[in-house]
Amino acid sequence: MGGDIGRVIPAETVRATWAANPSGTQAMWIRDRFAGVFGEENLDGWFPADGRRGLSPMVLVAQAGEQQQLLKLNQDQAEKIRQILVSETTSTIRTERRRDLSFLLMGLAASIPIGILMNFIS
Repeated sequence: MGGDIGRVIPAETVRATWAANPSGTQAMWIRDRFAGVFGEENLDGWFPADGRRGLSPMVLVAQAGEQQQLLKLNQDQAEKIRQILVSETTSTIRTERRRDLSFLLMGLAASIPIGILMNFIS
């Protein structure tokens, strides 16, 4: 415990706290466990750990709204792509069925005269 938490809390405070509570407290345990989660660079400005204010609620609401709009755009685009793929797939299946049927009919058309010719030869 107490691995990398001295980067925001002064190192002397960390040593004194661990000396006073060798087994740690619940708050120390939670901070140690979640240090990696909240230690990412893109979150440092959003949730500062040294008492500074983070982003205002209005900024967070605006960014959440923007994220929702982007998500809706992505969902709409995904639906359009799915529709294109489904229509292409059904047209491809129809084309393949027509081709298979034409090969079958050509095979029948060619095999019947060949069969009759073989009967005359034998």
